[in-house]
Amino acid sequence: METAAASQAEQRERREAPAQVVVMVNARARMGTDACLSDERLSASLRARGLHGRVQPTESEEDCIAQIARAAREGAEVIVSAGGDGTVRSVIEGLIRVQGQRPALGILALGTMNNIAASFGIPEEIEAGLDLLAECVTRSRYFPMDVGMIGDDPFVEVAGVGLMAQLFPLAEDVKSNGLQASADIIAGVRDIMTAQPAHVVLRLDGHREQMQALQVTLCNTPSHGARIVLSPHARVDDGLLDVVVDARVSGPRMLWDLLTHLDPHLMTHQRRRIFQARRVSITQAARWALQMDGAYKGEYGAGTDRPMIEARVEPAALRVCAAERPPAGGAAQPESNLQTFARLLPTRAAATATTPTTDATSSASAVAPAPTTAAQDLAAGIARGAEGVAQNVAQGVTQQVERRLASPEHAAQMLKALRWVYMPGVALGVVAALAARRWAVLPGDNEALAAIQRLRSPVMDRVMTAVAAPGFPPLSIGLIGAGAVGLWLARLRLEAAFLLAAAGGVTLLDTSLKGAVQRKRPAAGVVRVLRLINAPSFPSGHTMNYVSVFGFLGAASMANVRPGMLRTALTGACASMVALIGPARVYLGAHWPSDTAAGYLFGGLYLGGLLELYTQAKLRQARRHAQRKAAEERR
Repeated sequence: METAAASQAEQRERREAPAQVVVMVNARARMGTDACLSDERLSASLRARGLHGRVQPTESEEDCIAQIARAAREGAEVIVSAGGDGTVRSVIEGLIRVQGQRPALGILALGTMNNIAASFGIPEEIEAGLDLLAECVTRSRYFPMDVGMIGDDPFVEVAGVGLMAQLFPLAEDVKSNGLQASADIIAGVRDIMTAQPAHVVLRLDGHREQMQALQVTLCNTPSHGARIVLSPHARVDDGLLDVVVDARVSGPRMLWDLLTHLDPHLMTHQRRRIFQARRVSITQAARWALQMDGAYKGEYGAGTDRPMIEARVEPAALRVCAAERPPAGGAAQPESNLQTFARLLPTRAAATATTPTTDATSSASAVAPAPTTAAQDLAAGIARGAEGVAQNVAQGVTQQVERRLASPEHAAQMLKALRWVYMPGVALGVVAALAARRWAVLPGDNEALAAIQRLRSPVMDRVMTAVAAPGFPPLSIGLIGAGAVGLWLARLRLEAAFLLAAAGGVTLLDTSLKGAVQRKRPAAGVVRVLRLINAPSFPSGHTMNYVSVFGFLGAASMANVRPGMLRTALTGACASMVALIGPARVYLGAHWPSDTAAGYLFGGLYLGGLLELYTQAKLRQARRHAQRKAAEERR
């Protein structure tokens, strides 16, 4: 009887005493369904490790902040975040607002990505996390953590301004409404495709930097979101913010780099600049969006109430329960998309013991690690096997493109020489069009057509049909679109735009000439016709398109690709298609020889004007490139 009474008195005293550890539990986090970690079992696990703790469920960020303020007033030594990165951020915001001595921060990494925990080397297994927490509290072993601030608002991982921040409201809308947010999806795609670098002025601890950029991100941790690594050497305890500037990059290229988890070290050398500072101000004349730890915070810039963003770091703002000081680079190893997908798979509920009713039984209770499902094991195995392949392919393509591209200056000089190739014959075009309108058959048409069609054979039928096939829609539209996207992703944005102009402009010219001349095609009874086409015959639209499109691609290859086997292969393939299309159209009975001759002439005329515009654009690009290099050398 006396023993039972003493035990009950001890339990009552423990309940009434201020909690040494307060665990803020987000019931909606991953732990709520995967680990079956109830409040009672978590409390029992804390007691089993000698900790006097209280489990405090939270329903909102405001509730979490209020509960932390109460726990701090009651003298709690450690506030533990039990959830994902969102829960950690809410707990940190509550701790930042505590006046006087702040409790230390503990983390049970029970979310999906756990970037903040990874920065401190905190394990994601529940048992290991509880053991680490108990060890730190028992030995009073805490390590410092910096927190970024913009005004009075803290950020833990990153704060960013620019293109990616602009897309955060879209991402939230898609997450909430799915395909019903189609209008926002279209607007987001348009924003990505049309994004242009803007002039940005940075002041880094008083030092001024100015540049063209699409995005500026302030990093406190190495990774954020879906384990995206922006600054591989960022630390959470160095008293500095890493300022990552995405420069010399297009919107599609920037999105591709993020989705493919391209090596951040390679990115730093190619399309990013990274600075470090304690205080940062960002000035941008146009409106830019702002996000902090994934939350959209409106716009700043001209016409807003925030013409300038001013950020600072609060060094050692918090103390964190961790095994050791965060290593240099922290969680700087990016995951493959398959690994990230594996994290999103649900885990099976853990089999745990019955809720204890006495101290003796509760001390033996522990939270068992959750066994993974077969689906998780399979996904993890696939991820491990494909990680190296995916990473190598992404890096290999980028390295090959970078190594084979010539400088803009070299490209402009090559185009100066090439533009004269297409100038002769301008006057002949007008003469040929008038002659075709006047006479149905021009001198030499019948003889040349008969000579070409005498080469007929099953093999020639297949070859000539294959040569002409890319000129018929919808295949032609698909190939042009794929080519433009490929050039854009290879950072040849100018070339992508001119490829679309090469295809679209020459089609309009061909339609206009056909309507003006109205020449009939060869009759099926007179010649062998493999594919009957009812449109006018003069000039050959296939020939014009091939001269314009393949001619431009060949010229762009000579201008932009360094001498070697690749350039030879590209220009050779383009020249072959241009040379074969005229005879192919005559062989197939679709055109008179004079139609294809006019196609070469008018296609060359259009291409000559297009290359002149391209040359001027390339020269301007070369001058900007030289100015950037000179500015970088001066710095």
